[in-house]
Amino acid sequence: MECATVSVYVDDYCRTLREEQPTARKQHKCNECRRTIEAGEKYNREVSLYDGDISTYKTCLDCMSIRREFFSGGFYYGDTKWMLRDHINEIYGDVSESCLASLTPGARGMVCEMVEDCWEDIDDDEEV
Repeated sequence: MECATVSVYVDDYCRTLREEQPTARKQHKCNECRRTIEAGEKYNREVSLYDGDISTYKTCLDCMSIRREFFSGGFYYGDTKWMLRDHINEIYGDVSESCLASLTPGARGMVCEMVEDCWEDIDDDEEV
């Protein structure tokens, strides 16, 4: 099973002007999972041009791991976590071990939680 299978229809082009992985000097919020990126932690910072506007996006390395593993055709900043959750529900939680093995430990935990939630929902539906 291929991991990078989340289908995203990207209708406009966003151009990355600069991408780097600095070490945080202060706390930031991850644009994807909303958790706090602590001072001293590495994170991904992208400066992008979209529709004439320049924006900066800060993403924790766990969310970057998910983006690299599951999103090959594009993504929308801030939406990858719920899009992955939808994808996992569509495939009934059938995520291969090889996909999980390449994730960071934090990302693996997020994906496993999504899979377990999906299985719980399936069990609840079967009991009705």
